[in-house]
Amino acid sequence: MTDTGAPPRASAVAVRENRISHVGRTADIRALAGRHTRVIDAEGRLLLPGFNDAHVHFLDGGFSLAGLELRDAASPEEFIRRVAEFARGQLCNYGVEIIEPALQFKCG
Repeated sequence: MTDTGAPPRASAVAVRENRISHVGRTADIRALAGRHTRVIDAEGRLLLPGFNDAHVHFLDGGFSLAGLELRDAASPEEFIRRVAEFARGQLCNYGVEIIEPALQFKCG
């Protein structure tokens, strides 16, 4: 489908460097092809471009960058290690040091 109104359907599309460069009639698009052009015949099927909505909401995006990602932790040990490293980093940001022997660490 095109947004020009005439013709209402295109029969070919040209892609250059991963971007749609031309949409139109098969004969017109084939005329653009060179010796090394890869031609894919969709056999009359509908071709739609992929749509990617890549915007970020300011607060949600910021919170996600400041958070801790645990969904892909491969084991309970990795989960605990990530939580400990994150906590250590957060506490060190505020100059806190823990003296409890099991959790002892120094910032810096």
